[in-house]
Amino acid sequence: MKPLGDRKFLGPSVPSAFTRTFGGQVVAQALRAAQLTVEGKRAHSLHSYFLEGGIAAQPIEFEVEHVRDGRTFSCRRVEGFQNGKRMMIMTVNFHHDKDRGPEHATAMPHVPGPEEAIDHLEIRPRSAQKRKLDWMDWDIRAVEESKLTEEQLHPAGQGTHQYLWFKNTGVMGDDQDVHQAALTYLSDMTLLYTALLDHPEQELQVASLDHAMWFLRPVRVDEWLLVDQYSPSAGGGVGLTKGNVFNQQGELVAVLSQEGLMREPN
Repeated sequence: MKPLGDRKFLGPSVPSAFTRTFGGQVVAQALRAAQLTVEGKRAHSLHSYFLEGGIAAQPIEFEVEHVRDGRTFSCRRVEGFQNGKRMMIMTVNFHHDKDRGPEHATAMPHVPGPEEAIDHLEIRPRSAQKRKLDWMDWDIRAVEESKLTEEQLHPAGQGTHQYLWFKNTGVMGDDQDVHQAALTYLSDMTLLYTALLDHPEQELQVASLDHAMWFLRPVRVDEWLLVDQYSPSAGGGVGLTKGNVFNQQGELVAVLSQEGLMREPN
């Protein structure tokens, strides 16, 4: 991330097999820009909207607004631009690590580990195969449905769940801000596909509309993470997806939410 002056940053283009910018890149770079304006606090949550499709071969300019700096929380608003067009907006909340209070968390589901899972592209639509070129430094494995119980696929009558293991294979270092940004990139890889599981044969126009995350505990993306993904609802041309992210110690480290366009072609 290159500083351009007071509260402005340039997010570099990332080589891609696609002409449109990957949404995970946009959100991760916007978060990184916000992080570079805050000291002594970590990102606690983010809420973003995709307004315009980006051009993958071009960098993105980010402008960060200091909404508030308090003793406990800080808030930033980030806007991303390409060719003078505003392509995304995001609000990020930061929190220091000194507060203490009640603790509880959703339990990690008991599903097969990464060593028993398969390459996620084996269960993806053919249109997703090109993404493999973009994600060469990620190991992504899917737990096969044949190895799951009905309760694991449809807990308490919920929509279909899928379970994927993720790990970055590069050298990540120990900076928690960097791991949070990498998790944000990861979070857009497969989440929206979950809304298509019950509609495998339907031809649809699909695109991310908004994205939200809650960072609950420290995370390392260079260690295996399990993402429990499901879609509570689809209708009216949009689909809602959710995801719970666990480390291998069983800790819930993040919660994801994304809504995407899922409409029949005109």
